[in-house]
Amino acid sequence: MSKRRKYSKPVSYYVLSFITAVVAVLVYGLYVNRSIDSAYWEWVLEHSLYPFFITLLVFLFHTFGGRTKERVDRQNKEQIFVLDISKAVKEELDLDPEVVVAVRDNPKFQDALFKAYQIYLYGENTTLNYNVLESMFENDSVEHKAIEIIVRKVQEMRKDEKNK
Repeated sequence: MSKRRKYSKPVSYYVLSFITAVVAVLVYGLYVNRSIDSAYWEWVLEHSLYPFFITLLVFLFHTFGGRTKERVDRQNKEQIFVLDISKAVKEELDLDPEVVVAVRDNPKFQDALFKAYQIYLYGENTTLNYNVLESMFENDSVEHKAIEIIVRKVQEMRKDEKNK
């Protein structure tokens, strides 16, 4: 049995779109037949490939549209995560703008944020857990305080996800 993609449509959907396109070409042919001198069936035969093209376009739209939707959903989830984490850190730590920029631009802190996001998505494991995040920075640093807040927030978010 083959695996179907998440956003794939059944064959009957494409058959229905083909039939709809055929009917549309036939009806439009009746309308055009009044304004041109050629015979109705001659015009229909000239435009008989349109239903195939329309069905192909519908197929391509759903194929690539599904992939785009998956990518957009993933990006939205990342943005929501970052915004929630940023808001929590800003509320609990009253930092100067220069310190915020320094922390944000710190590659080690960005790595910790990425690991926190991975924990949020997939949960903890032996190599990636909350203790690893907290041990990345010295105990009295601003980054460590921020990571503690992030760990609490990720734990809350994971608990909320399980309760849904």
